[in-house]
Amino acid sequence: MYYLHVLVVPIFVHSWGGLGSQLFALAFALDLERTYPNRLVTICHHSSGVTKREFDLPTLDTLGIRSKFVDDFVPMVDSSKADLAKHSCTETKRNSRFVANLRSVLDVLGLVITTDPPDSLLRPWSVQVRSSYSNRRISDASLSKLVSLLVLDDKPLRYAETFTAHLRMGDLITLTNKGPLDGNRVVGAMKRAAEENSELRILVTSDSPELISKVLDDANFFAKYDIFDGNALDTLIALSSSRVMVASASKLSIWAILIGIELNLDRIIFIPQELSSTIETMVRNRGRTKFIIF
Repeated sequence: MYYLHVLVVPIFVHSWGGLGSQLFALAFALDLERTYPNRLVTICHHSSGVTKREFDLPTLDTLGIRSKFVDDFVPMVDSSKADLAKHSCTETKRNSRFVANLRSVLDVLGLVITTDPPDSLLRPWSVQVRSSYSNRRISDASLSKLVSLLVLDDKPLRYAETFTAHLRMGDLITLTNKGPLDGNRVVGAMKRAAEENSELRILVTSDSPELISKVLDDANFFAKYDIFDGNALDTLIALSSSRVMVASASKLSIWAILIGIELNLDRIIFIPQELSSTIETMVRNRGRTKFIIF
């Protein structure tokens, strides 16, 4: 009787971060909903982080997933020092035998699962789960549902003849132990893409648009371009549906690649070497996306 009872207890999928992180939480929740159809799945998104993160996803009711926003952001007085201290403390905790033993106990109890697919490690009685980001394949069914939620009109057609580039900066600028992909590599890929596709309008997207002009000027990117002006979802649609895309090593770029594959678009993507194996793990390329590694 107890086992039957826990099957109807809700599962909360916790997520932190921007739209890219939230999409991984949604994909994870959709897979959970398919694995445990009798459980109510709720995405619990936290605003806390280096910068405050809003919940960017549209309503999920049509997918059978609920969402909850937890506003737990606390501004850092000195983000660099705070991050360095947090990093040192975190590493110490991660390497302690007590934490290792505690994590193994929690995993056995099914209280918190941090990695790998739900069908391999998630216990049937689990109630709290942290969204999984890497090394798990996104199921075709979940990816299809996710795309149907995001692509509701003819927006992709607007960007069919564009070349988009994603320069990821944002909160990475404030971190002392973590940095964005080398800008020179991204701009180098942008230069090559611009030379080979001179007929396309160039749209540059970034979470720090105020820095783009200086970054590109300093890197001697002289092609004419426009800085994309839109919210996170609009940015994702533009990146996902452009004929040519230069990706950064970010979750939003990953999703722009995955969604473009699901839309079965004929496109060219300049992809950082760091992302190539990740994409291969997450989704099957249907053959219409050509990757150029940089």
